[in-house]
Amino acid sequence: MGSLWNVAPGWKLTSHLAYTEREPKDYELFANGPHLATAAYEVGNANLNKEKSGNLDVGAAWKAGANRFSVNGYVSRFQHYIGLNRTGVWRERDGAVGSEGVNDALPEFKYQQVRARFVGLESSGNVRLLQGASTLDLALRGDVVRATNQDSGQALPRIAPWRVGSTLLWGSGAWGANFGFDHSGAQNRVPETDRATAAYTLWNLAGTYPCPFYTSDAADAPHPCLLGS
Repeated sequence: MGSLWNVAPGWKLTSHLAYTEREPKDYELFANGPHLATAAYEVGNANLNKEKSGNLDVGAAWKAGANRFSVNGYVSRFQHYIGLNRTGVWRERDGAVGSEGVNDALPEFKYQQVRARFVGLESSGNVRLLQGASTLDLALRGDVVRATNQDSGQALPRIAPWRVGSTLLWGSGAWGANFGFDHSGAQNRVPETDRATAAYTLWNLAGTYPCPFYTSDAADAPHPCLLGS
């Protein structure tokens, strides 16, 4: 259920209220072994119930031509939230209980259900810096979420830290380029069994040119987007 209110030229307020359910994934039910990509020994739970949540979000948005800004806040409450929690046990690749640093033992993680609450804020915007034969825009974005295990009062595992980012976007005819960054803060709000992570910044640089889908009856016909064609 949602609502939208145009409060003034270029301005609008929005709100949404939703109830959702989802069945557990197959790996949440039946995982039982090493996950080499995350260096973890994952154990599923065949007795998991449906994950249920009630969600409320409210937001405001402004737009004037190419310039825009929006901010959205939300609260979600979960019954039977499915999380992957570290147990403190170490297991060898065959499943035998082991010790840290012995026979490449991996930390054990189990899929478990708890009551949970998520409170978050998201924002994004765009500022037109140059308008003419070429355009230049500055895109801005940021988000933060606080997720709590309401059974233990601790943080939920594997939750993203606060993030901010900005990108310069240039366009001229069919050509485009962008340069920007995304910064993730340190995540120190973790369960007792998890490890805090440091902040990092990812830089991005790209050039773009649209290339239409091309077919030809002639086997040796060059693609029109290939250099030299």
